Amino acid sequence: MTIICGKCEKEMKEIELKEYEFEEGIILNNVIAMQCPSGHVTFTEEHVDILEHCGFIQRI
Repeated sequence: MTIICGKCEKEMKEIELKEYEFEEGIILNNVIAMQCPSGHVTFTEEHVDILEHCGFIQRI
């Protein structure tokens, strides 16, 4: 499945982020995300499910 960045319309690729500031002061380490060549980052529903299952985030 191809995911296109909503900000720059370039194709996104799955990467591992060594550090990602999810919210101010909440740093996630070694998380899988999607990133376009411009550097925009997003998470698929599958990525969010994994983060939630591991206890990194909680859906409201």
